[in-house]
Amino acid sequence: MKRFMILAAFAMALAVSSVSASATAHYFTPNPSDLNELTHQEAYRWGINLSIPSTETITSASLSFRKIYDWQHESNRLYCSLLNNKPGVPFGPLKVFTDNEAVGNYFDGWAWGKTDLHTYTNLSTNPTDITYNFTPGQLTALQSYLSDGNCAIAIDPDCHFYNCGIKLTIETECLHPPSGIVPEPSTLVLVLGGLAMAGGGRFLLRRRK
Repeated sequence: MKRFMILAAFAMALAVSSVSASATAHYFTPNPSDLNELTHQEAYRWGINLSIPSTETITSASLSFRKIYDWQHESNRLYCSLLNNKPGVPFGPLKVFTDNEAVGNYFDGWAWGKTDLHTYTNLSTNPTDITYNFTPGQLTALQSYLSDGNCAIAIDPDCHFYNCGIKLTIETECLHPPSGIVPEPSTLVLVLGGLAMAGGGRFLLRRRK
């Protein structure tokens, strides 16, 4: 009987653990999706709105460029950054700035929090798909910046880059679900069925002795 109870407890723990962690992917694209083909004379601040429940954490994030290539030989640099909004003043969907700097990140000196993501240099003149995965430190900054549900991706091209679309992907995971959560009915059926078979087998063994 004692072994049967231990087996029952273990099986129920497995059933609950099957629903104790859930991952969600959030996808964002700017409008226009190619950010005006990323011209040298402009810098772009792309607002991101995402409210993350206190029970969730960001596990990964990536910034992707589809079929991007350099079509004019200049400094060939593409600065990508993460910006925090001024408290109480969320970023809008997209703001385009006139950038007369020859070289350098237009968003250096942002007063409310800036985290450099990556600076691409010498991008190919052939269309190429590229993806940058955030580091652990950048994920921590992203989680902090989104504490009020808003942040921004800042992109400053110091050249001209044609592309077929830009995408930000943020993955979150809930490791501690709200109290009262129960396994799905199908999971319970499997668990209870296994316990019944185990109990029945034990009963038959006793009868044969």
